[in-house]
Amino acid sequence: MEKDIEEVRKLLLERLDEDNGAHVREQLSKCEAWSGRVSYMYRQALSELFEARRKALMPKARDYTELDRTTLLQAHTREYQQRADELRDLQEIIKRRISLGQTIMKSLTGEAEL
Repeated sequence: MEKDIEEVRKLLLERLDEDNGAHVREQLSKCEAWSGRVSYMYRQALSELFEARRKALMPKARDYTELDRTTLLQAHTREYQQRADELRDLQEIIKRRISLGQTIMKSLTGEAEL
């Protein structure tokens, strides 16, 4: 999963080529292709997070307050939460990039018609 996340990061760091419609189409195609994979990885990360929370949840006891239990649960599942958050963010960035790319394509098409 980490290798895929790194590939998506590299893709999203690449600036959209506002002067070349064919290249923008290619860039958008790559984003679309990764969109499904990132969505799947996000759902998988959520499943792992929920399972980690289930395992880390401490039973009620006199030794721990609710705040203690919540804090310990968050500490034990922080890495899982971060992974899920990162994948959710990547999904949103991909959506925004595709939207921007579509706007660029419309602009390039409009300029070609002039």
